[in-house]
Amino acid sequence: MHHNNFPLFPEPDFTMPSFPSAQIIQLITHGDAATAARLNSEAANTPGLTHQLRATHDTNAGGIFLWSDATVLNAFEETTGLTQLAESGNVQSRVFDILQPTSSIAFDTAGEELSAATSILLVNMHLRIPLEAFLASVTGPDAEATGKLFGAIPGLVGKVFLHSRQVDDIIGGCYLFTDDQSRSAYLASDLFAAVGGDENWENLSTMKLSIAGN
Repeated sequence: MHHNNFPLFPEPDFTMPSFPSAQIIQLITHGDAATAARLNSEAANTPGLTHQLRATHDTNAGGIFLWSDATVLNAFEETTGLTQLAESGNVQSRVFDILQPTSSIAFDTAGEELSAATSILLVNMHLRIPLEAFLASVTGPDAEATGKLFGAIPGLVGKVFLHSRQVDDIIGGCYLFTDDQSRSAYLASDLFAAVGGDENWENLSTMKLSIAGN
């Protein structure tokens, strides 16, 4: 789906040394170890990759890539033939805009380095309110309170607030935790229950990943 550009997106302002300067986050999962190794290698050699996490999901290998901008992402996808791989069902690629300043505030509040992360939780949901209203809530005056609320989760390294570049009404978060126990505790918490019960969205889904070999 064509991605629209909304004026509510501010220019990225990553002031935190533990969070790389990036506009886009991409999650790729696949079952072929050789494909995983090739894509991870190609990404590592692509100018504009600001951070890379090698990840596993169940029996699937994959990676999380932070890209400086859409031009770099497009170059990586063209070089690797990623679009064709996704269309053939060999890989799944999810691409999101990083919403600011909320993401940086969450990492700043948590006060951990990215290298401390071992456990990932990806949460997606479908909006029931206009996209512009949601974006205003995470890029406007409420951003600081929202970032600090999630940044204070025990065991959190940081949360990247997301808006899908592929489906306009999908939003969510990519949480990085120091360990699986902290992730499980969050999933059982009142805060996560409140997220799941929020009437502004529906069809919440989660994916658990582990970081390996970073």
